Amino acid sequence: MRRFGPVLAGLLTAALLAATPASGQPAPSVELKNPKGGIVETQQRPFRQGDRYRFVSETVSTMTGGDFDGRQTNRQMFDVEIIGGGPDFLVLRYTLREATIDDPRQPGIDKVLRAMVGVPVEFKAYPSVTPREMVNGEAAKAHFFRNLEQTAPGDSALRKGMEDQFARLEKRPEGLAALFAGDLGVMAGMQIPAITIERTVIPDQIYTPAPGVTVTKKAYLGLDNLAAGRCEATYSRGTVSTVTGAPEPQSEDLKTTATLSIHDGWVLRLSEVSIHTVGPATTRRELKITRQGDPPGCG
Repeated sequence: MRRFGPVLAGLLTAALLAATPASGQPAPSVELKNPKGGIVETQQRPFRQGDRYRFVSETVSTMTGGDFDGRQTNRQMFDVEIIGGGPDFLVLRYTLREATIDDPRQPGIDKVLRAMVGVPVEFKAYPSVTPREMVNGEAAKAHFFRNLEQTAPGDSALRKGMEDQFARLEKRPEGLAALFAGDLGVMAGMQIPAITIERTVIPDQIYTPAPGVTVTKKAYLGLDNLAAGRCEATYSRGTVSTVTGAPEPQSEDLKTTATLSIHDGWVLRLSEVSIHTVGPATTRRELKITRQGDPPGCG
């Protein structure tokens, strides 16, 4: 689970956030594929059943200028294992191992988060690891509610709120995976099969979600650093969105930087900073995800 905000009567909301990996055998160093076009492929070997990775995510959100001034902190350790797959999909098992959260607005939210610890969530995913379809939805849900009886015994309101939340989630194919594995969604957005060497500015996207309201979105991506000897590539992508015509001016500045292992295609380190303003209120969120263990190098 990634982030929380007001929902379930002020108890819970999850941040919900595609690519095909390049196949090939382990390589002793990074080679630029299609150097004329300035492309770095980000995976030298295919995914393998039994691959298991552990990550730690740390999030700090700071709110100022609105109805609430304060901080929320959230730290999680989770495992991701490849347990199967096919030509165009993976089967992943996501398991939250440790979790702590401190949010003065929602003092009971830690009970929900602790109930997620140890629940294996299995789902089909796109090769980018974006959740696609639940595999063990009923078993995962039952496991969670058994845990919730331990972390929040007798709290019928909290249980009912979570039952309602799960019912809404189960209307989508990815179901509970989107709730439990929110950080995986951030990683999926950065685990792309190729990185452009030069910074690319994407044409502005402009749309009108309501009469008189205009959203303008600017975006870019590009390579920051290539460490060929370590088979690592660092790149950034960012967006700046502004809203005009709404009752209050709004904007969001989002930048994500990831260092990928070009050997296995997975994130080694990721940082994301977003600044969201609505009128006088500003929320700054800083997320860091770090892969545990020694980096794989070039295999």
